[in-house]
Amino acid sequence: MSKQKGGRSDSTNARAKLRAEIKRTGVTVLALLKDAPGLRADLTPRLINRWLSGLSKEIDPGHADLVLTLYRALPDATPVTGRPVSSKKQPLTTDMRRGLEAELIRTCATVASLVEGSNLPPGLNARVVRSWVYGEAKSVAPAHWTYVLGRLATTPTATGLVFTTRERSRLETTCDK
Repeated sequence: MSKQKGGRSDSTNARAKLRAEIKRTGVTVLALLKDAPGLRADLTPRLINRWLSGLSKEIDPGHADLVLTLYRALPDATPVTGRPVSSKKQPLTTDMRRGLEAELIRTCATVASLVEGSNLPPGLNARVVRSWVYGEAKSVAPAHWTYVLGRLATTPTATGLVFTTRERSRLETTCDK
């Protein structure tokens, strides 16, 4: 292929554009081509993926243009997959972890109770919060952290232990002895 200004070939530029479109849409080449109408028989996901990975050095410019056109028609990625669109995370510091533990103790909230509800940020679940509590996670998604701390902030302070009638009677008989 011909060289453009800056020393990059048309093929390299097309690869970069295609990678950007894949990232923007979150759609794989296989998913894109699976439902695309009227494709040439020689345009396959394998062909495109080999070219993207560098195993194939050249590609038919018509193939690259067609795939880019199909991608450009797609909307941006959405959190439907359960993962946040933005993968930018912030470090989980010791102070943040201590604050979380203090709030959990103050409220007597369980991890499971924090992730109940229908308005959870995509990708937030009990396993994620437990990884914060047990020190396994090194970073957090800001949306997840904000949601959990917001839930804890609106949870009232636990004012004492609550016992069932059966537990209370057992304690009273044990303490009377």
